[in-house]
Amino acid sequence: MRGSPSRLGVRCAPAPPSGAGARPATARRSSPHQQYVAPPCPPAANFRPTCAAIPLLSTNIVDVRYRCRVKIAPDGSPVGLYLRLPERVEDAALIDGLLPCGASVLDLGCGTGRLAEPLARLGHEVTGVDNEPEMLASLRSVRGVAADIGSLDLGERFDAVLLMSHFVNAADTGLATAALDAVRRHLVGDGFAVVERYPVGWAHTCVEHTTNIGGVRCTLHDLRRRDGVLTAIMRYEFDGVVAEQRFSARDVDDARLAELAEAADLRVDRALTDVKTLVVLRPA
Repeated sequence: MRGSPSRLGVRCAPAPPSGAGARPATARRSSPHQQYVAPPCPPAANFRPTCAAIPLLSTNIVDVRYRCRVKIAPDGSPVGLYLRLPERVEDAALIDGLLPCGASVLDLGCGTGRLAEPLARLGHEVTGVDNEPEMLASLRSVRGVAADIGSLDLGERFDAVLLMSHFVNAADTGLATAALDAVRRHLVGDGFAVVERYPVGWAHTCVEHTTNIGGVRCTLHDLRRRDGVLTAIMRYEFDGVVAEQRFSARDVDDARLAELAEAADLRVDRALTDVKTLVVLRPA
């Protein structure tokens, strides 16, 4: 249900606490083949890697090794990693400034709710989708749905749909297209989507490096480039765990993003950040 429009900068009333009146979470397990999350974004020109840049897409999980017992999501990412990371409160504030009060929001690939939970606290009705029920278990003020994004059809439409985690950078263009189709399928006619991508040129310029984000030591190594696709390994070290995940990503510049959006009956509206990693799309 749409709320009454708010002026920019006016925050909505806090969401009611979870409890008897809260909407129950859906626990439906499905195939792991279309949901994907990958490692943190390494440095690029005018871009500072932060906790907000952690999730990305990973389509080719070739190798996951760990010395300690750790839960691994269907896409190969360690669940414990996301439980350690701080919420994306700054990104939530940016998106909140575009929303009417009490807006309905769909967060595709929500993980542990690092973006969905802050938006819910700002007064919005948020539904989060992820294909790993254990990720959804940490949600408190968000309705969780366990499902694959590409085949998702909730039979509902939302004021805003979020496609974070660099899904549009998928090396397999079909996965990016399927994700954007799901965005359009769940968006109201006058709504908007926010998609996250790597900084333009990142796949061509990133180098091996190590960074510490939220107490997690992340090392990007074994970089290989071929036909415009970057393949690399990200090593995560946290809580005595060492896990490695191979991922691949494709650069998406402004022209390519416009093409992907058009194929899903969407159009590029504007960027939310100076480095254009968060971009607003609207129905064409």
